[in-house]
Amino acid sequence: MTKAKDTETRWWGWGDINKTYPVEERPTYIPFLEDKLGIKVDKVRIPDPELDEVKLRKTRLKKEKVSALEAIVGKENVDTTKRDRVYHALGKSYRDLLRARLGDIQNPPDAVVYPADEDEVAAVLKLAESEGYAVIPFCGGSSVVGWIEPFDNGFSASITVDLRRMDKLLHVSPESRTASFEAGIWGPELED
Repeated sequence: MTKAKDTETRWWGWGDINKTYPVEERPTYIPFLEDKLGIKVDKVRIPDPELDEVKLRKTRLKKEKVSALEAIVGKENVDTTKRDRVYHALGKSYRDLLRARLGDIQNPPDAVVYPADEDEVAAVLKLAESEGYAVIPFCGGSSVVGWIEPFDNGFSASITVDLRRMDKLLHVSPESRTASFEAGIWGPELED
């Protein structure tokens, strides 16, 4: 499995981790903001947060429970690492971005699974129902309306089902000029 989309994307904000847009290269930006908002900008740059500094509760899944998920989607498609759990813990709303930058990750998923097809999704959901897990679907992670962060409502654990492996073209209709894709397709790939 490749997690290229994930590893190149900031866990604390928007966009490719290798691209920056320094405000120093836009000399009119800060004066424009100060004028339009009627404020004085004192500090332009807040350092990016360090993953090592984020305090994260341990996964609530015992090894045999992780193994059950691995039996469905493959060992390489279940992740309980800090990086993956943090990345899948919050969306991209202003509130979420602030919390991520502050390292405020109160209820991360206990595992992230990457199914390859509908049958694997169904099997993961069946297991989650029998074990009392909360399940959070995850595509691009750009949610600005919440619902990526698992609620702690008495579930024994929470798992995020990341659909990035399900990104194939299913059907093209030349007559209606429409196309159907699996749920994990990202916008740039869809446009390509």
